[in-house]
Amino acid sequence: MTAFIQRCLVTAAALALTSCEQPPAPQFSLSIQPDADDATRVGVVASASASWRWEKLRSDGDGFDGCLTLRTADAALDATIAGRHQIDGGVLRFVPSVPLLQGVEYEARLDLSHLTSSVPGQSAPLTARYRVPETSRQSAPAVTAIYPTVAELPANHLKFYLVFSEPMRPGDILKHFRLAEAGAGDVPEPFRETELWSPDGRRLTLWFHPGRQKTGVNLNVEMGPILKAGRRYTLIISSNWTAASGIPLGRDVEKSFRAVAPDRRQPRVQDWKIHRPVAGSLDPLRVDFGEPIDWAMLHGSLRVEMAGGPAVVGTATVAAGEAAWEFRPTVAWVPGDYRVSVPGALEDLAGNSLVRPFERDAAQAEPTLPPERVFVGFTIPGRKNN
Repeated sequence: MTAFIQRCLVTAAALALTSCEQPPAPQFSLSIQPDADDATRVGVVASASASWRWEKLRSDGDGFDGCLTLRTADAALDATIAGRHQIDGGVLRFVPSVPLLQGVEYEARLDLSHLTSSVPGQSAPLTARYRVPETSRQSAPAVTAIYPTVAELPANHLKFYLVFSEPMRPGDILKHFRLAEAGAGDVPEPFRETELWSPDGRRLTLWFHPGRQKTGVNLNVEMGPILKAGRRYTLIISSNWTAASGIPLGRDVEKSFRAVAPDRRQPRVQDWKIHRPVAGSLDPLRVDFGEPIDWAMLHGSLRVEMAGGPAVVGTATVAAGEAAWEFRPTVAWVPGDYRVSVPGALEDLAGNSLVRPFERDAAQAEPTLPPERVFVGFTIPGRKNN
């Protein structure tokens, strides 16, 4: 009996130990998956076994930015790729915000080493590499537009929009730009050291440094403003800048302009002129601003609505000189009350918006809850009977 009892006790102890064992450590894998139709578009995929959920990183407050990254493998380029993270069950995906560069090798890295308490058994980072294939196409990229298009800019002008025929190569871009003052040589350090690209890599926002364009702040006092009223300038884009394909522009691209007096006055919708279409027609509605407005902000931000009703369906265009906006409906206009809905953040070329000037007295209280939208009403009368 004693031996039987001992065997039972040993069996019970073994069962107790088994029930206390931790679940198996999750297994991870990492890969870079190119799009089937575009080798410069990829997804970085980190997969985990069923025992792991990526939401845990978010609930732990760690986030994903330091865990799953993509950067150039060539140390000479030394660029970390921006993008967004997505979760789908046991998969964490990183999607770059810009196309990758042809002929360049990239390295993805999954590093959970700082989460060893949350991820048992996972301390060594995983890496995966991908070299973007090069195409045989030899045509050079082109600058298709530079905004604003006007030949006179306020001396406190803030930014340009450069539009290209194809995605350009990001990273250390300021070496490709110069601002020359007529008769005086290059303006020192005029640009803000930041890269703001559209998702397709074809539009760049190039900023003048706001600290030099705002009166009285350190850089403005120490270095002076970038532009001086009455002087002529040329923005020069280097011929050596290459597209994502690796092919350079091949020639310098220039935009010349004259600086005029600084603009410190906010745009006023009360000063805008509304050119009403005729009922029953497909004629465009035209809004004249009386001054150039930020070109990029005019795209998709203004809309036409029936008063108290839905938005009108149609297409919008920005007129030459960025001083007017036109909207053409899909269906003929009907008589009634309408309004143009405008974001309060809409700016002129000097960064003055509808709700606040670019330069504001620091001692002045910040406006409380400035309006997100501003409305400009108009009426289309009925057609008179003959």
